[in-house]
Amino acid sequence: MTDKRNLEHVIWSRTGELFIRLFGSGTDQSTKTTSEVHINNLQQIISENNMLLQKSAITIISDNGPDWSTDCMANIYNLGRFWEEQKSDALILVSYASGYSRFNPIERMFSRLTDLLQGVIIDLDPSFKETSQQLDMELIELCKYWNNKSNCNFKIDCGPMFSVNGNVFDGHEKLKNLLMNKSQIQIQENSNVEFSLQLYLRHCIRSTYYTLFIKCNDKYRVHCPRYPICAT
Repeated sequence: MTDKRNLEHVIWSRTGELFIRLFGSGTDQSTKTTSEVHINNLQQIISENNMLLQKSAITIISDNGPDWSTDCMANIYNLGRFWEEQKSDALILVSYASGYSRFNPIERMFSRLTDLLQGVIIDLDPSFKETSQQLDMELIELCKYWNNKSNCNFKIDCGPMFSVNGNVFDGHEKLKNLLMNKSQIQIQENSNVEFSLQLYLRHCIRSTYYTLFIKCNDKYRVHCPRYPICAT
């Protein structure tokens, strides 16, 4: 489909089967939500679904919160690491502007999910000392209210993302402190960080509600010629 400017538009259904993976976030360091936590969860979801491993482009719809903001170099670095690890042609991060929530498929989805939780109270289990362990147990309980239920006649597939999952990416706080508070000289002293950040920024296009990491055809860029563009 094309518009009056002859620009091609991609059309997809507004409803479909829901695959929900729950993660419990808190205020302490072990459960704090960061871009590193997000990409570790995404990495696990993709590794558990062979279908996703075949995709040459990945689109992420976010709420544009601080843990996704590309004004933060640590978030750019983490998203770049995810793009590089997946060897995908393109990684696209988009969010919806204020007042446009009616177009957001995630918000429409949660309208149905909250209906399923009317009158439900889930208490933390005090037998677990760690907050992260308590949250993990409550995720299991929460899944019971959503898994195998229906949304627009489509099945809901709901499962937990436990805090004890092995992480591919780590070091977010140290990385954030380095990129936000240190001088250019100190960043240059961390040659691996400097090299990777330069790679990601050269392949990154940013605007207010849109960020794109994409492979190029430059044979001298190391990553791109090693993993050539798959899509045609």
